[in-house]
Amino acid sequence: MPGSVFAPKFALMAQADMRSWSGVNLFTRVPDTITMPSFSGVGAGLFDDLLVFLNGRGSITGRTLAEDTLATWTLSGGAPTTLNAYIDGDDRLVIECDLDFIITAADQPEWFGFNAAGQSASLVGGLYQIIADGDFTRGNLLGQRFWIDPVGAVGAFQLPSVATWSQDLPTLLNSSTGLDTLESLDRAANNIRWGIDATGRVGWIGTVATPIVWQDTDFRDALGFDGTEAVQPIGAVFLSMATNIAPGVLIPSRPITREISHVEQENSARRLIGGGWAGALRGSYLRHALEWYLDGPADQVDHHQHWLREVLPRLPTGAKISFYSDFPETRSRVAAPAPYSSTETAELERGRVSGYVYDSAGSSSADWPRALRRRAPMSIVIEEAEAL
Repeated sequence: MPGSVFAPKFALMAQADMRSWSGVNLFTRVPDTITMPSFSGVGAGLFDDLLVFLNGRGSITGRTLAEDTLATWTLSGGAPTTLNAYIDGDDRLVIECDLDFIITAADQPEWFGFNAAGQSASLVGGLYQIIADGDFTRGNLLGQRFWIDPVGAVGAFQLPSVATWSQDLPTLLNSSTGLDTLESLDRAANNIRWGIDATGRVGWIGTVATPIVWQDTDFRDALGFDGTEAVQPIGAVFLSMATNIAPGVLIPSRPITREISHVEQENSARRLIGGGWAGALRGSYLRHALEWYLDGPADQVDHHQHWLREVLPRLPTGAKISFYSDFPETRSRVAAPAPYSSTETAELERGRVSGYVYDSAGSSSADWPRALRRRAPMSIVIEEAEAL
């Protein structure tokens, strides 16, 4: 499993409602104007959370690690026909191809879990395969790369081919094809990627320094930008981060203090005249009661007003919510001992929960336990979207 973190950061994200921008010109990135699709039909324009709207927890066509590796290998003069990249049941990154290869010791192979001294492929079931020796690193992928050296053929090449941002490694592996993400609307030819960093700020990174000219300031504000953001060179790429924390997103500086999970059952039962019972179970629902401390005005970062003004109003009872218990781990929780994959994790204390707000009464006001307004206790109850 990926690196042990004593106190992982968590995130709460409200549903992202983009329906008011249906068909609207959002911004210009010369020479292109980025326009929101026209939404029609029930649920169109509603996204589980802002991260889903930005990148769909995946990569657009041609930008997944497998697609990128195959294309780069081919451009380097090789002729691979089959190439896969995925996370196996032991939570290790696997790369396999019909041609032999090694991963060299250059750059940062250990970030992806590969041995820092390099690794060689083994022939398994007709494909040459490398399984990472160690755990991959949780967190935003920002410039970390490794090298593949095809055996006895073309020269070595670097991956990802362009050192751009990915939300995390699973996002780089997964495909978001078919989703109307902002990443899919933006300029794919320049490897533009959108995501959210560990502070809750939205950003984009790509191979061009062309700044955004906002056409719709309400949309700009909904991402946390204020129009003053600069484009900064980061090595061979360019980065621009929002000034403000995104509305509907909260990432406190402290971890969850307590999570209590329990099951509620909807059923009917009657005692039988001759003894015993007869019953019918209609459904079982899993709920998670979360408790944490909200950063206040006397802390390093004041989340108090952001929570009360920009997040909590988007979380009434019954509203969709995403709980990332180890942000930016984007994979969903599954019941152990289910295997790991690029979309699921068996670490229940670290995976994502998608559900609905069952009770937010414990978060409706800030009750400062001391005169120094440094942190306030908060709580919320989330019911998982899928019945047991």
